[in-house]
Amino acid sequence: MMKNRSVTATDKIIILEDADEGVVINLCGGHKVNEALGRVLSILLSARYGTSIGIETSAYRIFLRLPQFLRAQDVDEVLCSLEPDHIEAILMLALKKTALYKWKVVQIAKKFGAIDAAADHEKISISRLLELFDNTVIEKEAFRELFFASMDVAGARTIVQALMDRKMETVTSHLSIIGAEGLFTGRDLIVPPGEDQAIIASIRHRLDEQDILLACMHCKCWKSQTKVGRAPDQPQCPVCGARLITALKPYDEKMYLAMKKQNKNPEEREAEARMMHNANMVLSSGKKAVIALSGRRVGPEAAAGILNSFAADDNIYREILKAERRFVQTHRFWAD
Repeated sequence: MMKNRSVTATDKIIILEDADEGVVINLCGGHKVNEALGRVLSILLSARYGTSIGIETSAYRIFLRLPQFLRAQDVDEVLCSLEPDHIEAILMLALKKTALYKWKVVQIAKKFGAIDAAADHEKISISRLLELFDNTVIEKEAFRELFFASMDVAGARTIVQALMDRKMETVTSHLSIIGAEGLFTGRDLIVPPGEDQAIIASIRHRLDEQDILLACMHCKCWKSQTKVGRAPDQPQCPVCGARLITALKPYDEKMYLAMKKQNKNPEEREAEARMMHNANMVLSSGKKAVIALSGRRVGPEAAAGILNSFAADDNIYREILKAERRFVQTHRFWAD
């Protein structure tokens, strides 16, 4: 059909339209089908061209945020080269790198009784756990739940098969009125592996060089300023031997010195409660808590969220970056 001088997507036609910020794929596949196909395309484009790909999906279209040198014709080439049997494998490979997948494996393993339901996730080696459950029913169940919740892999496979059998076709076009509806919110970002590691390495280096004040909340007689990278795995007070060590920004030193006062004002009591919260996190999570608390504008609540996310290894730095970005995006709405 021709409307507004552009071809309209149908159950037989997929329209790929060039926009200033990327490519809109008009595909009436439903949200879960489009989510699966959009992620596969973003993963392959990111790997092929070594660039970050933004992805936004709805029931009627996929919007890929691309650099200027990538156009609808390039996306069309990748879409038409897809093999139906490869879709699930591509998605599984990509999901394995996410914190969500690792968290899901731990939950399924507990459900199956493979690990103790009361096991402390802080003491679990996630990488060792993933190796242990590789190609097992636990891994399959984790993927099944993730796919069921947000993607329709079988539906995406059907679309790709229809393109191969020429029962569906693709058309490239300029941006139409209908396609412009694809410029909406709710976006995700797929980065190439090398770029992702470069970002993580940069965050790790920045935090390792961050000044941190370690101070005892038990005897309140010891404090030491050091770099995050030099902090011990389990901080301990050399004066009283306690491990109730709070991790503070250097500018909090003056407030810490007030903790010895018998009669504290409301501000000092509030600060003491915050420091005790920090100290309890360090007591239970060690250096991992010190790292989380060293993020820019990452307070006790945000740090607790990071520690409760099952993030391990590089993923803790990803969670810290998310918390820092969230502060930048929302602090202007906070009440003074």
